[in-house]
Amino acid sequence: MRVYQQSAEIQTIQHKKIISQIEKKKTLPSSNPLLNINFFQNIKQMRDMSVGAIGETAIGSILKVLPDSWIMFENVLIPTTKGKSTEIDRLLIGHTGIYLIEVKTWKGSFSAYQDKWKKREGEKWVSLEQSPTQQSLYHQRIFSQWLSFKIPNIPNNSIIAPVIFPIAKWIGAKECCVPVFTNLNDLFKLLTENNQILSDNLVGNIAQAIISVSLNDLDPALVTEYKNAHLKIF
Repeated sequence: MRVYQQSAEIQTIQHKKIISQIEKKKTLPSSNPLLNINFFQNIKQMRDMSVGAIGETAIGSILKVLPDSWIMFENVLIPTTKGKSTEIDRLLIGHTGIYLIEVKTWKGSFSAYQDKWKKREGEKWVSLEQSPTQQSLYHQRIFSQWLSFKIPNIPNNSIIAPVIFPIAKWIGAKECCVPVFTNLNDLFKLLTENNQILSDNLVGNIAQAIISVSLNDLDPALVTEYKNAHLKIF
């Protein structure tokens, strides 16, 4: 497995986003933490983040055993047709296709029917506003539009956008628009057992197109964000 990255400017934006997300999850306890419920919420948030990181690491470890004919990007930014950008957790390119992997480090039990998701809370199933399968389908559509402009004649059905829940207690998904996995081995089978449809040359051209994405291709606001982040980080 070869691991590639986008430009240093885009990496800086991603670094700032990660720091911002961590800061948003932090709360400040009072001088007497035992009297402040935020202190206990803070501990739970830290524990959840640690479990989520373990899930992400496990996926990365499994994927990196793929042969060198495979290329992987992490946290890829792709331009949309509306001058914005969308982020893909992990993007893999191999002879069997292009895989836009959405990683959900959700804890608990979840069910889904035709992309409508629910979470079990006690004895009840509560509907969720967010649909990870619809989100992944959106990534698939946006990436397909962008790539067809960059590289015409990409084989049909070569772009697949699975969702994986590496630490969920239970997932029951039926008739969803993209593949859903909880087992890393099942994801691995998807990657390796499909027919080979992309040549070495095409794999390399797709990777180069992703590497070539610049801030100017994305949301103009990111240029300002990069400049501010650049001043703070370097």
